[in-house]
Amino acid sequence: MQSISFKINGMSCSSCASSIEKEVSSLNGVKSASVNYAVETGRFEIENPTVEKTIEETIKSLGFSIEEKSGNSSNVDNSSEANDNFRKFLISIFLALAIFALAMWPLKNWPNQKLNWFMQFFLCTPIWLWIGFKFQLAVFRFIKSGKSNMNTLIGIGTTSAFLYSAFITVFTDFSLNLGLTEKVYFEAVGFIISFVYLGQFFEDRAKRKTKEALNSLFQMSSKSAVILIDGNPKEISIEQVEVGNILRVKPGEKFPVDGKIVKGDSAINESMISGEPIPVFKTVNDTVFSGNSTDTVVTIGGLAPGDSLYFSLDNGTCS
Repeated sequence: MQSISFKINGMSCSSCASSIEKEVSSLNGVKSASVNYAVETGRFEIENPTVEKTIEETIKSLGFSIEEKSGNSSNVDNSSEANDNFRKFLISIFLALAIFALAMWPLKNWPNQKLNWFMQFFLCTPIWLWIGFKFQLAVFRFIKSGKSNMNTLIGIGTTSAFLYSAFITVFTDFSLNLGLTEKVYFEAVGFIISFVYLGQFFEDRAKRKTKEALNSLFQMSSKSAVILIDGNPKEISIEQVEVGNILRVKPGEKFPVDGKIVKGDSAINESMISGEPIPVFKTVNDTVFSGNSTDTVVTIGGLAPGDSLYFSLDNGTCS
């Protein structure tokens, strides 16, 4: 069994992550698939390395891209993507406001209705075709694969409004004969795409802060563990810890993984999980969690300086 991780770009909502999980899980040789939309990573358990290429091709066929393979992709910074979204928002909103001035106020029907519509059409085209390209691409992928996401909905809405308005503008007389309403919706296309980019800018900032918080938690966690082998302590990395191992923790040390106490008792600092500053007394068969630590203060019936607490990694409790 092998575990691989990817940094996945292009996810617009949680349904994108679910779609990737569903498609990859159905592949032969894949035991499990877990995709985290918040940190834009995918982790897959595979039976042999040859499946890795198939997973990459499947993800790309769904319209997403793989930036890099990493064991800890939480360090990836989202600032450039957020800044790019904000730049597109500024360009889009500037053009959208110009269209609004022509469509509503103060330049409505200036210099005449026909020319006014063409001016709106030319101002809206770069918003729809360039700035909103990823939304229109999502529509194409939906037609091709039948799989949709949030971008698909935005693309269908803006494309319908743009093409209808363009048809009215270019073929005015013919559209009237067809009984179509003599009204264009270029300003709606501009504002929808603009505010979606603004929302994605704030979302990217929030995800970046989430990654920073997760990185801080990772830094607080232990990178190694001390296990007992034939009664003798041996320090290993936490990736090597297996179910059934007996681990030793001294006063003040952190628990490297989740488990249950098999020998000793102590006050445990669980503030990392609960936020409660007062240590919790725990003894044999009580559960302990990764990142928490034993109290260095001597407590009645607890660890004395130099004593150790022993706990076992149980099946299903590994963090």
